[in-house]
Amino acid sequence: NRIADNDKEGLCLDFGAVNNLVMENVFLNNGWRARQSDEHLQADFVLDFGRLANSSSTSKLPAISLDNAAQNLILWNVIRDSAGDGIKVVRTGIRNLLLFNTIMDNNRGESSRLHFAGVLLGNAHLEEGIEPADHPLDFLPPLENIVAGNIIYGKHYHGILLDHEAM
Repeated sequence: NRIADNDKEGLCLDFGAVNNLVMENVFLNNGWRARQSDEHLQADFVLDFGRLANSSSTSKLPAISLDNAAQNLILWNVIRDSAGDGIKVVRTGIRNLLLFNTIMDNNRGESSRLHFAGVLLGNAHLEEGIEPADHPLDFLPPLENIVAGNIIYGKHYHGILLDHEAM
């Protein structure tokens, strides 16, 4: 597959995505959030980050997002030129395997406030004012993920970023 020029993620595995194989795809130029309404940005809890001069959101998205996902295999993909992170694993990302991918020149949407990595294992907390019992996702840090054999180069702020509490 060639997955390109999407306003949000190129691929989003979330809300309990388990045991998926994502292999030999090309992800190109995703995650700019250039066409998102204020309502969409508010629903994603990023409206307060503001907008850039081109009216896109300051908060950008990755090419591949694993959000509340476990035991997925991300293998032999080319991930490049996205606005945000190449691959982002957050909110209870457990035992995902990120292997032998070529991740280059993401972080295109970097701003003075936000920077993006080739691979982010991030600890996203529940938004203020929302009770855990009222939310469908868990909010543990990423646990027991394997990131190995990838080629990560280009203008990422970090090649791989392990956020606090990620293991």
